[in-house]
Amino acid sequence: MDTVGWILLTLLIGLIGGLISYRLKLPAGAMLGAMLFVIVFNLISDHAYLPRDSRTVLQIFSGVLLGSRIEKKDLQTLKTIVRPSLVLIVCMVILNLIFGFAMHRIGGLDLATSLFATAPGGMTDMALIADELGASMIQVSSLQLLRLLVIFATLPAIFLRLTRRRRQPIRTGQANLQNLAAPADKTPAVQDQATTFHWKNLVLTIIVATGGGLLLWMMKINAGAMIGSMLAVSLFNIRTGKATSPRLLRFAVQCAAGAFVGQTVNRDSLAILSQLLIPMVIMVAAVFIFTAITAFSMYRLTRLDPITCLIASAPGGLQEMSLLAEDLNADPAKVVVLQTVRLMSVIILFPTILTAVSQLGV
Repeated sequence: MDTVGWILLTLLIGLIGGLISYRLKLPAGAMLGAMLFVIVFNLISDHAYLPRDSRTVLQIFSGVLLGSRIEKKDLQTLKTIVRPSLVLIVCMVILNLIFGFAMHRIGGLDLATSLFATAPGGMTDMALIADELGASMIQVSSLQLLRLLVIFATLPAIFLRLTRRRRQPIRTGQANLQNLAAPADKTPAVQDQATTFHWKNLVLTIIVATGGGLLLWMMKINAGAMIGSMLAVSLFNIRTGKATSPRLLRFAVQCAAGAFVGQTVNRDSLAILSQLLIPMVIMVAAVFIFTAITAFSMYRLTRLDPITCLIASAPGGLQEMSLLAEDLNADPAKVVVLQTVRLMSVIILFPTILTAVSQLGV
């Protein structure tokens, strides 16, 4: 089989794995299933393959997914939560550096990998940026996956117990919490997009994203393709309200990103995963400490209620945390904006910060 055939087969296997993961409603969406299926395929055949340049394409489309969530009304809400946003960003940077250095010193991982593994961003985004900046993509994605699993498995129950102590019974049942494991796009912004979706808007969104992504990529800015795409689409959506990212596109990007990560894993790299026991312990501790410190700081320095502070501080997915905010009678609008600030800050600021720190070789 020629190279094109192996590329298509790799993508097909990733698609099958992503579909199964999606149907089973596993954490981390379709990326997990795609990654696992391609890993198995590569271990068996040693022929899983996606071109390295496909990373730039994936970053551009990831920017589409992120940027299309930003609407004009989010800017209006942002004015009311400037202080919580600053608290969130400062805590993220400080705690990321603390846990990154701890993982480096105690866990034995290189500094760049440790910093990206503990960064409170998306699993897909951090894996793609880590690969671009010389960190271990498989280690970063594995530890980021562990973070999501810990969040989905423990934090909803903890938050639910806290709200039951403070408030009346929640208006929606436990069954809704199970939706946190599904990669469903159920935020109001995405629902609006789903009802007004047009192929013309999608084409325009992709054109805008490609222009912005390639511009910053050619300027050799760290993670420039993703940052440029996200900023361009955000501005486009704020000005026109026409940016869109349908579920099918989100699913496809997750599958392709999972396949891209999975094809890097072979028999030799499996030995690397055996080194992650101590880093995994550090990651689990980091999830709880990060959420607690950030939420407490936000609560003491702002006027937000404690539950909103907790959910906004949890480094989970935007959609999942938004659903949880609705279930627990928090303020969903503020949670959406703060989670968006967290994600955008990680994508825009962290590549430069983490690269500068890792180059110090401390």
